[in-house]
Amino acid sequence: DITVRSGDGGLKTYRTAEMLACREPQALFGRGTRVWKAVQVQDGQEVGNPVVLKDAWVDFDMTQEGKLFEQVRLADRSLAQEDTIDDLLLTVDCHGDVAYNRSSGAVLDHTLCFTESGVRLDIALSSREQLAEALTSSAVTQDDPGPESSTKLMSAKCLVHYRIVFRELCTPLSDETSLPAIFRALARVTLSKYFIVLRYIPSLTIDQYIALKRLHLAGWVHRDVSDRNVLLQAGLARLSDLEFA
Repeated sequence: DITVRSGDGGLKTYRTAEMLACREPQALFGRGTRVWKAVQVQDGQEVGNPVVLKDAWVDFDMTQEGKLFEQVRLADRSLAQEDTIDDLLLTVDCHGDVAYNRSSGAVLDHTLCFTESGVRLDIALSSREQLAEALTSSAVTQDDPGPESSTKLMSAKCLVHYRIVFRELCTPLSDETSLPAIFRALARVTLSKYFIVLRYIPSLTIDQYIALKRLHLAGWVHRDVSDRNVLLQAGLARLSDLEFA
């Protein structure tokens, strides 16, 4: 079982059922992204439909992916279009930074724990804001005085443990074997209005259903489009991974 803590402190527990993706979990400075098919657990019982739980280590100064989804939707609604971009993006169920409990309260799970001389520190921080403050200071003082009680941090790669849950259970475009399905998906997420495969979906209008164009109109750039970030669900394509937007 995996617990996801939202920004308001609320907790949800999910039980993993199947590993969907695993990227560089052993890499020293990698994101160690793991993705599971999961289901929510309440009072020990599984409830609701299957969801997708993503667990990763992200740069501490990057906006949380869940907040990016919220900001993109708000920007799209400000355009006052007849429809919304909701059907082109994933729906976030909950998200938040991972923390572990101590007697003093919840402590952020992060990698800011080594000095430049290789000494491990025990730095208890509760938020990314505190983490940023620690990085901007010249030194961090240990509770136990010693030769390394005040020393410079090794901050070249500071990551925070982060989890996000999506309601849609999809298949990456890279796993699709049907060319018509691939073309339909590309037509929904690419910017070009001259994509010849639009003739396969005459019921769709270009301005309403092309995800990247809608993002651009709302003032956003995805910056990480790939066949792993275009997802298929019931014949429809959704754009995922807004981490770098």
